[in-house]
Amino acid sequence: MKRNVTLVRFFLNVGKENTDVSNHYMPSRGICVEKCIYAVAESPEQIPQGFVKFTDGHSIFVEAKWLANTQSLFRGKTKPHCLKLVINGFYEPSELRNTTAMMLLKTPVGQALKAYGITSIGMDGTEVVRAINSKIGTMCRAIKENRKSK
Repeated sequence: MKRNVTLVRFFLNVGKENTDVSNHYMPSRGICVEKCIYAVAESPEQIPQGFVKFTDGHSIFVEAKWLANTQSLFRGKTKPHCLKLVINGFYEPSELRNTTAMMLLKTPVGQALKAYGITSIGMDGTEVVRAINSKIGTMCRAIKENRKSK
């Protein structure tokens, strides 16, 4: 019984800042992706029910419903566009300000995104880096546009 309480605490601590979806980034045009609630766990026993491994070889677990919904948006899209949709779920524009793809790829989530792009989407490493840099640029422009409109 104590183990279940610990698991819930673990999830709440890990996903605490990821559970607020009220201020989630919604692009002014294009496809909107829900905020991804994820957990970092070393073993599947530590993750809450309804979560699945994001990609093999990494300890990032995402909600199965979010992953299925996001993957359903891939139809007819280019590979870089698919990866950018996934990035929209993981990051807010303010989180990627003053960041490069190489800096992002040093984080556990960034490494998992790269592995997902390579294994699940079928991109190569340089395509992943270009797509991430492009997405960072788009999100930085979104911040600037938002400031201008206020």
